[in-house]
Amino acid sequence: MSIAAIAKDRLLDMERRYIERGLTKGGTYSLFEIRIELRRRLPSEFDTREVAAKIIELARVNSNGVTTYKTLWDAMLPGRPWKGNNSQKIMANTLGKVIAYCHQNELPILTVLVINGSVGGLTDKAIANIAQECRDLGMDTGPNDHAFVDRQALEARAMVPANLPAEIPT
Repeated sequence: MSIAAIAKDRLLDMERRYIERGLTKGGTYSLFEIRIELRRRLPSEFDTREVAAKIIELARVNSNGVTTYKTLWDAMLPGRPWKGNNSQKIMANTLGKVIAYCHQNELPILTVLVINGSVGGLTDKAIANIAQECRDLGMDTGPNDHAFVDRQALEARAMVPANLPAEIPT
């Protein structure tokens, strides 16, 4: 049975059992495959590849090589106002899917180029969250989250939107 055919509740149960046992593999699907599938199913109004391409495009036109959540929001949903927690949740789900897409396609983690505009960069908490999300999907982030994110940003800035692969079919 394809992982895409397994109900979400069943996937969550499989994930829970792996965690309880302190394991990452042993069943038909590894913990990381289950988590990638769960991220893929996050609700989003956007095509994940299109979001990844837009992140690259927006970061390229900025002299600092990054974009903001709000700029990405406006590019993906022109004319739709940002509404606090609701918009944050939409963006969090969308960026979670982009991380899984990047990991599955062996791309740099493009979400490191999306920053909090009011802060002007990634906060320590954001860096830790990105690195943890990557570890949760089975990536080796090394011992230093900041160094990991810096490497990802450098590689992400070298990406070309036209070279992004289609989403992996399930």
